[in-house]
Amino acid sequence: HITEVEERVATGTPPRSLRPLAGSTLAGSWFDWILGRPCAPLPLELCCAPLPPISISGEALSGSTLRVHVARDRFAVGDGLARHIASTVRQVTWRRQRCAAHAGEILKVGAPSEGYTLNADDVGYMLTASWKAADGRLFTAQTASVQPQPSMRDEVAALVSSRKAAFEVSHVGRDGESLRGGSLRIDSASRTIEMSRSSRPIRRAKAKPLSRFCRATLDSCHPTRLDVTISARRRYKLQASSSYERDLLALTLRAFLEAFPPPDSPSVPMLVGDVAVEEADALPTSCRALSVAEDHRLPGNTWSAGPVLMHRELHVSYSRCLHASGIEFSWYRTSRAGIRSLIPEATDSTYMPNADDFGCTMHVELTPYFELQPWNADGCVGGDSDCSDESEDDGDAAASGAPTRQRLWGNPVFKALPQEVLPSSDLEARLQRLCSKGAAEFPVMLLPSPGELRTLHLARNEAQLRSGWGVEARMPFTQHVVLSIERAHDTVVHIEALDRAGRNRAERGFRCALESIQQRDLLAMTFRFFVARRCTHAVSEGVSYM
Repeated sequence: HITEVEERVATGTPPRSLRPLAGSTLAGSWFDWILGRPCAPLPLELCCAPLPPISISGEALSGSTLRVHVARDRFAVGDGLARHIASTVRQVTWRRQRCAAHAGEILKVGAPSEGYTLNADDVGYMLTASWKAADGRLFTAQTASVQPQPSMRDEVAALVSSRKAAFEVSHVGRDGESLRGGSLRIDSASRTIEMSRSSRPIRRAKAKPLSRFCRATLDSCHPTRLDVTISARRRYKLQASSSYERDLLALTLRAFLEAFPPPDSPSVPMLVGDVAVEEADALPTSCRALSVAEDHRLPGNTWSAGPVLMHRELHVSYSRCLHASGIEFSWYRTSRAGIRSLIPEATDSTYMPNADDFGCTMHVELTPYFELQPWNADGCVGGDSDCSDESEDDGDAAASGAPTRQRLWGNPVFKALPQEVLPSSDLEARLQRLCSKGAAEFPVMLLPSPGELRTLHLARNEAQLRSGWGVEARMPFTQHVVLSIERAHDTVVHIEALDRAGRNRAERGFRCALESIQQRDLLAMTFRFFVARRCTHAVSEGVSYM
């Protein structure tokens, strides 16, 4: 099943059928046992969180094209209720991020059908597609860390093994149009990088030692151009024969700098040893605040088999981290329909699955980093008499607009949990009883007015907010009704109705708090089950809520 989900992450196709998500047969009430009534469990797929409005399809490989798809689930198959706001998604923002805590940079803003083509600059990053609804809410979808194509990866490895690399390139003139032939050579034996330009009948070459200033930055406005910096004051604008050759050049230069680091560059941070995900219920608090230089292999029950249960705190442990100032953690959930999404508030080494994770597979990504000083802090400013070449920029590369790096990132380590998130046996039994009964009541505290206790009554067709014997508000179950958990470690839920433009109908929504996280998740799953079952029956009967 995990392989099936991973395939749908790449293709973006919804499933036609899925294996049952319910556990073993649960015992019914004493009356059911005496009367001999069947007590088969109800299908719990309807308790899953609704599908995100947007998702990303395509392989996370350099050179591949990613596209945004809008979920149009009508409860026929899938994991929950639809919002029918696909027609309002007009503009999608593509962003490149290292981890959940990294703000990243905006790459492209355009229509969902345009897509985005991955390149060498995206390798090691995750791509985020975001859409802002009319009420200001931001809906996002993420990819896994981008990797180079297998053929390109093997070619880069072969060049690094040979300890030499040469590329035929064209130098771009100051006018941005004229081209002159040239080449770029990297030699790890002499630790030099050489840039040459052919100008008949003279061939000019400039060699510089490999240093921390060497880098390759792709031109986002041209598919085959890039900027190559070989020293603090020398930068070239080049054009390759194809986008594949451009990405190959950039990745090869970075691989040489990583395999043969210059003396003046800091070591690349890295994780050494295995990474494990453990249950952290019994771990002392002091064990969760260790320095990155210490051993993080903590006692616990490492997952080898068995389901991942809700309300069991997960803790990520690792053996050693070298040359790093810290580690950034990113947690992901992948739904049964194959839609991967980042959990924005989960930026720590611990995370506790909740109702939003029910039926999903959990993934965690560890990215080591080293804090760097800006490159222009070394006093390398001002012009250079050596920079009179047509294809070079005058002045310091950092002063000419080249980005300064505040962090040196290492290679991320990805860990996936083996099975889907499921409720505990007692929580599943309570959920089965409430769903079979077709009605439920939960004591809630209405917000933002604290201290006002109410009763949230869930029936088959609507939700009622009661005060004593009176009914204060009613909300019929339609395809636009959603329940969202505001924060993972909070007991507040938000029940609202969305229109086709994604705007919240404030007059029909309310926020409330429950007494515990377990009660909150039980309410969320029961609510989603009633709404999904009502809308599923309505669709089969030909009733439309559009």
